[in-house]
Amino acid sequence: MKRQAVSRKHFYFGAAGFLFVSAYVSAAVPTAVMTIKLARDAAFAYNPDLRSTRERLVELRAVKSQAISHLFPSISASGNASHRKDAANGAAAFGGEPYNVYRLGVDLAQPLFDGGASFAALSQVRKEQGIRNYDLQIAERELTLTVVQAFYTVILNERTLFNLRKNYEIEKKVLVTAQDRYRIGRGQLLDVLQIKTQMALLDPKIAEAQKNLETSVATFANLTGVQGGGSVSLTGGLDLPLDQFQKRAPQAVTLPEIERIHLQQLQFPDIRKISLAKHYPQLSATGSWARSAFAKQDLLNGYSSAWSVGLQLSVPLFSGLSSFWEREQLASQEAQLSISEYRTVDASALNQIRAEKELTLRRELVMATKKATEYSIESLREAEKNYRLQTADYLKLLQAQQNHLDAQASFDHARYNFIVAVARYFAATGLPLDEVIAWLEKGKQSS
Repeated sequence: MKRQAVSRKHFYFGAAGFLFVSAYVSAAVPTAVMTIKLARDAAFAYNPDLRSTRERLVELRAVKSQAISHLFPSISASGNASHRKDAANGAAAFGGEPYNVYRLGVDLAQPLFDGGASFAALSQVRKEQGIRNYDLQIAERELTLTVVQAFYTVILNERTLFNLRKNYEIEKKVLVTAQDRYRIGRGQLLDVLQIKTQMALLDPKIAEAQKNLETSVATFANLTGVQGGGSVSLTGGLDLPLDQFQKRAPQAVTLPEIERIHLQQLQFPDIRKISLAKHYPQLSATGSWARSAFAKQDLLNGYSSAWSVGLQLSVPLFSGLSSFWEREQLASQEAQLSISEYRTVDASALNQIRAEKELTLRRELVMATKKATEYSIESLREAEKNYRLQTADYLKLLQAQQNHLDAQASFDHARYNFIVAVARYFAATGLPLDEVIAWLEKGKQSS
């Protein structure tokens, strides 16, 4: 696993993790460095759900053009050739000779009034475009949150594995010292056995950390589409400039979920008008021009042409009271939209409160665990010195090592949770997550 060289201080206080993703890629492919911003961009380009949401917007452009087309006249050309046999006259029985009839013509129909359905359909499509834009914003926001979690889960698991392996190497050095002391009679066999026991206990922890790392790498690769396509290194760190992060006031009115439901409410009158338009009179202007003859050659004769213009009115009189029940159905759907608005606003407000409280708690935990880590470093150094001078036994050194490992793990998890809490706070309050990505990039540069 590739890792940047860091000092001891950086190791303890959050150096930049540098992970080589090798479980899914070929070593022969050149390695590309991926930051959190590049990871987010790669996920935006690859994620199938997000691409499907974008295609829905492309689809809507065609639907909009289709709605506009209904405002224009429809023109059709028709041709007819038939072989007929009619009665010789109206009073006589069926008889007479069969004959041919030919007709070529052009027909035109221009809707004049359709209950407002055509203009309502165009208005509905325009609002639907806004709704799907909000769907895209929601999908991008949720994907950004997922990428941030996946990216820093890899960094966290990498640091956990690194710390365990580092602790294992320390135990190996201590074991050598204990064995040397035991051989010259200045140490006890109990110390040697305890160190070996501690090393044996570290083996399953390292194996579990390795498994967690590989799983998080798989999750990240699935999000960004890097599996099987090349090698990539993640560069980032948990040591972020807390003083550069400023908590902003919530902006619930700008949440895409709320704007989306408001736009759906504005769209509903168009849906109602389209649905009920069939129960209103329909008026169209019609026109036709045709040539008809009994012989093919007569179709070119000027006397065979005919034309007509007119108005066509269709008035529905009775449809089994379907319009009444349809209005009841539409009224219920409108009421459901109002209920959905209340539910969305309430859920958004609750999410904001939770996100704000979570952010405050996570920030306090970062400060507390940082102080605990600093104390554990001092304690470990003192225990190592006392053990070398034989003024303290191995049990005190072991306790100091375990306390430092626990403090470092708590500090790493606190910083990870704080990063996730910041992203969730911005998402819950309607603030742009691009600011979070920029803040995380600063953390990468300062590590």
